[in-house]
Amino acid sequence: MSAGLIGVVVPLYLAECLSASSRGKGTGIFQWLLTLGIVVAALVGIYYSYRVEAVAKLAGAEALLHFKDQAWRRIFWFRFRRRTVCVGKSAGHESPRWLFRRGEKERAYAALLRSRSRSRRSGT
Repeated sequence: MSAGLIGVVVPLYLAECLSASSRGKGTGIFQWLLTLGIVVAALVGIYYSYRVEAVAKLAGAEALLHFKDQAWRRIFWFRFRRRTVCVGKSAGHESPRWLFRRGEKERAYAALLRSRSRSRRSGT
């Protein structure tokens, strides 16, 4: 469900906040980074699955159970740290439409101007 939500919400946000000339590039970068994140998560999962097999061959049942119990936590924290840094860096602005609907017309206008090029602002 969250992947579907991300696949809908982020492109909508980008469509509202990016200028028309950079919407395609912004959406393309989002899709590329989403795919890259999925691939990295799969590679980390594959790495830990091989580690589980190695522990199963070398250690007893108790060590294997302990390693399996810790593996999912390591995978989670590996991805969580990077995700937290990325979200912190890209804390975006509110979209002009959202601000306007909340009655904040001045902030909506400022957000709209931020997403437009100088030539479009002056009307030329």
